Formats: sequence, C-alpha cells, structure tokens
Amino acid sequence: MTKQPQFPTEQVCRLVETLQRQEDPTSSIPFEPILDLSEMLPRSENESSFPNDAYRELYDVRRETWRHLVSDTIRGRCLDLFAGYGSRAFLLNELADEVYAVEPRADALEILKSRIAARNEAVTPVQGDGRSLPFRPGFFQTIVVDLAAVKTSPSHAALFERLSTLLSDDGALVAILNGVTDYRPNWESVTASRLFAQNSTESSRTGATRTRRTAYEYEKLFRSTGFHDVEFYGLLPNSQLPELVFDVADTEAVDRCIDFAPGRAKRLLARGLQRVGALKHLYPNYVAVCRKEPRENRNETERKSGRLLWSGQLRSTMLTFEDGELQRIRKIPHGKKFETTTRNENEVIEELTRRSCVEGLPSGGPEPSPFGESRVEAPASGKRLCDYLERDPEQFEYVLDLGFDWVIPFHRRCRERTLTKSPREVESDLDCPIVDASPPTVSEPLTLFEGPLHGDYAPHNVFVEDGRVSTVIDWEYSAQSGLPIADAGSFLLTTCMQTFGGLEPALEHVFASPNEYTDAVRDTVSRYCDALDIELETFIVYLPYTWVRILNMFPETQWMKLGGQHPGLVWENGDRIRQQLR
Repeated sequence: MTKQPQFPTEQVCRLVETLQRQEDPTSSIPFEPILDLSEMLPRSENESSFPNDAYRELYDVRRETWRHLVSDTIRGRCLDLFAGYGSRAFLLNELADEVYAVEPRADALEILKSRIAARNEAVTPVQGDGRSLPFRPGFFQTIVVDLAAVKTSPSHAALFERLSTLLSDDGALVAILNGVTDYRPNWESVTASRLFAQNSTESSRTGATRTRRTAYEYEKLFRSTGFHDVEFYGLLPNSQLPELVFDVADTEAVDRCIDFAPGRAKRLLARGLQRVGALKHLYPNYVAVCRKEPRENRNETERKSGRLLWSGQLRSTMLTFEDGELQRIRKIPHGKKFETTTRNENEVIEELTRRSCVEGLPSGGPEPSPFGESRVEAPASGKRLCDYLERDPEQFEYVLDLGFDWVIPFHRRCRERTLTKSPREVESDLDCPIVDASPPTVSEPLTLFEGPLHGDYAPHNVFVEDGRVSTVIDWEYSAQSGLPIADAGSFLLTTCMQTFGGLEPALEHVFASPNEYTDAVRDTVSRYCDALDIELETFIVYLPYTWVRILNMFPETQWMKLGGQHPGLVWENGDRIRQQLR
C-alpha cells in the first residue's frame, strides 16, 4: 500500500498568516508566498497549474456574492457548515454577530485556525460535519450550509431536520444546492422525465456522487423538515463562479438573464420554459433561503423587483430593471476589505467633477451598504464602444479615434508636474512579482507626467452617443495622482485584444508585419505622444502599466486576469512593437 504524503499543515499556516496580515488591501503583497501556498495546497487529479481549486477557495470571494441579495437574512449567531478554509465564514462575520465555522477536514481546519488568529476574527472553528453538531437546540439565528461544494454529504432530509432543530424559530437556513442541469446548462438536453425525476444524482468530475434535485423537489424536502417559507435564488453558470445571481421568482430579472444566454435557439427555448413555469427548476445551482415562519411584510411585489446581480472581481453590480429598461446601477464591494476601490472611485469622480476638467463622468454618488461603501449610478446613455469593434480596419480605427479623442483632452487638462524617471525608478514602476517575466531594461531616464487617471480605461468602459464619448464608467482603479500614460496603453492593448480575440493573436495581427491595423495604431500613438509631449520609447515601455498596477494592488485575486492580460507577453514583443511604431 502506497503511503500518502503528509499534508504540510504548519508550512501552509505560516504562509497564510504572512498573506493575511497584509491589512492594507492596496499594498503590494509578495507573490512568492502565494505561489508557494498554491503548490502546497491539495489539488484534484485533473488540476495541474496555478491557481488550483484549493487556492480559489482561499481567495476567490466571488462565489459568495449571493450575500448581496439576502444580507438582511444573515444576523445574530451564525453557523457555517462545511466552512473549508474560512473565506465564507469571514464574509458572513461582516453581517452576523458571531460565526461558528464547522469543517470536517482536519488539515483545512488548521488552516482556518491560522487565518482566524491572523485576522483576529470573531469566528469559532469547530471540527465536525452534518452528523455531529455540538450545539443546543435554537442556538443559531442563521445557518449557512454549502452542499454544492462537498463531494459527499449526509442525507439531505436528515441534515435539514437536524439544522431545523438548531435554528431559532425566527431564524433562517441558507443552503447552497446543486440543480439538475450540467456545469453549464444545456437546455436542449433537459426532458420532462429528468425535470421531475425523484432524488436525481449526477457524478462529479472526480467520481464522487453529488445529489441533484429540482427546485420543486428541494421545496418539498424543506417543507417536510419544518421550513414553511422557501425562496430560491439562481446561480449562473454555477455556484463556484457565479456571474449572475437572481431571485427565480423575479420575472423581470429572469427575462434579463435570458437575454444574456448564448444563441437565439437557447433564448427561445428558455423563454418557452419560463412561460410554462419550468425554467425555475432547471438552474445548475441554487441558494435556498428557508424559514420556519413566513416573513412579515414580504410580498410578491417586493420579490419581483427586477434585481439582477452581476459579479465582478472585487465587487458586484446590482442592476435594477423595470419594464425591460435599466433604471438603477449599484456597485457593491464583495466585502469591507474591498470597499477601498469603491470609496476611491467616489472620491476621484467627485474631485474631477469639482475641477470640471473632464467630460463624460458618470452621474451618481456614494451609498452605505452592509459590505462597505457602495456607489449608485444612473445608467449611461448610448452604446458601449466595444460593440463597434469588428475585425475590420475602419471600425478598429474608429474605436481608437473615439477613445483617444476623450483621453487626450483628459490628460492635457488634468496633467500636473512633469517627472523624469531614472532607470531604477522605471524598473520599480514595472516590477510585478506575479508575472514570470522581467520588464524591459532601460538605460536612459524617461520623461512622464503625473495626474489623475482612470486606471482601467478600455472600450467596454466607454459609452458613445451621437459619435462622441458620452460616459466613461468603472473608475474603481482610478487615482487622483498617478501616471496617466497607463490609460493610453490600456485602451490600445484592450482594443487590439477585443478585435482579435486575445493578447497573443492581437500582437501577431498588429505588430508582426505592417498592415492597416498597424497604421491605425501608429497614427494613434503618434497623436497621443505629440499631444502630451511623450517620447515613443516611454509609451512602449509603459504600454502594459495598467495591468502591472492592478495586479500589484490585489495579487491574491487579480491573478485571474493573467490569462488574458499578461504584461510579460507585451515586453517579450517589445522589439516588434518598436519596429512597427517607428
């Protein structure tokens, strides 16, 4: 019998504490410990590269975005069952008075304990599972259980009965559940027999069997175990990385979800299923909110409010629709650790509005939330600039022209002092430990300028109306004083990537040999450098600076952008870029 390698719990705990003690989320965290941690954490048989599922469980907070729709439910004393490494427990602790995190795996529990100690959280770790919970009846006002992530779990009926006993009469059970459809729902394959099949199961990719049921089956099960008020929220495409979260009874929100479905045939089928009341049973994952007693002052009008939650990297966007029209946008941080970005956005936009140095700022302002400062905005008018992009030289040039027609006046009016950066300072600006590549070597000082910057300037953040930029949105990575050249490089690279389907094909199509796209880029870069008195070499060296800056701000979460936004690929192609732009 082969002896299994011992899990390096002590080393992992030390690394977790090193990372967790970074109290300022905008400070640069050394990425070497993150890579070391990823290598130590357990991985499934089909995982071969960073980041693995265990690392995602530690740092990818997007899987808990459903909290934004049920925040008033999470209160008092809270039980988090199958807590893993504790990420959900820490987020729940922002809403509840105290959290008991129950986890059956001994190694995961040790990591959880080390994270609690490093963060000084009001979370109590407990080893156990759904079969043995050392708490008295009625002890909790909130119970959260994730049955979608665990490979094996106790009988649902027995578990829900046990949890009902532990819950106070006015409390709520929040259960994350598997639906009957696949990882990404395939509407055509769903049959009526499968839709209402009893006790449906499906094998996971690792061979374990997970229980899968329809919302109809789950509701019957909850009611049979003492819960008489049940609400379901759909998670698309799945519970591990939910991009859309919504109340399945909210017809307005469901209609908007269908609008996002790929392919006309699937949209037509989904609308047909929605009309006959079947669609709510076919989502891949659910969050069920269950109460022993019906909520007071809760009516169907409130449930059909047109709220659709769109999950982002550091925050979610709550979209409110009425009669098919977007009425309100609210940007909510995933947790208080991440509210600095939204607060920064509010402050920068307020200051730029006061200075009247730029047009196209979004209309809105700050609003408090249980998750930290949020931002409320009116919908932008016009059409996203990225929607004009096609693999056509004229459209490509049109998008570049409009984008730089806005950013050049912004940088000229708001520029502050001129900077001369030494080679060592340039190297420091471009240093990014997460990137397995070195920035270009600079032998001479480079001249730039300081001023406010957007921080993520790209066609998908620009709205156009009547042939001009009407609004530039999403200023969460902005700064009141920084290196604005980042915006120009970001817009150029993103336009190329969105035209050709990725960074590598963009570099090949635009910079491998002279063509119409190369001409458009050369003219645009020349126009910007002339207007701002910037040398071409400076522009090329700082071309991917926006990506470096964002990766350094939140390396533990922003590694997910590396697949498409890798500064090293730009630097490796530096000679080709110089050759085509000169």
